[in-house]
Amino acid sequence: MLKETIKFTDFEGKPSQEIAYFNLSKVDAVRLSAKWGAEDEEGNKTLVEGLQQLAVSGDDVKMVDAIEDILLTAYGQRVPGGKVFERNAELRSKFENGPAYAELFIGFLNDPQSFTQFAGNLFADTSAEGGAKPVMTLIGGTAAKVD
Repeated sequence: MLKETIKFTDFEGKPSQEIAYFNLSKVDAVRLSAKWGAEDEEGNKTLVEGLQQLAVSGDDVKMVDAIEDILLTAYGQRVPGGKVFERNAELRSKFENGPAYAELFIGFLNDPQSFTQFAGNLFADTSAEGGAKPVMTLIGGTAAKVD
């Protein structure tokens, strides 16, 4: 799970900030990797490689689509107790239509490398020991790391 503090100007013109949470299930990671990933030098299909290739391609339409897809898929709210991360259409709509999302989205669009880093961190899974480990996805019948 990632926590982002987003600073923005609200609809009344006042400086504000919002804490946003992002998390992906392993199923989401597989789906997004299949959609936006690309093969790295070792032949593994990874989301980070796909986003890096997209960033240098200059294809703004695909970059906009990737940022939107990943941000809105991962956005949600923590539920007290730590066992549930709530994601639903109503939460996504409120976030998507607010100034915090616009600020984060434009920031990532203007700096695709920061988005690649964000996505790479989002796809990292945390082990029981507290150390980071890559999420493994099944793409084309073989396990591939999503860095």
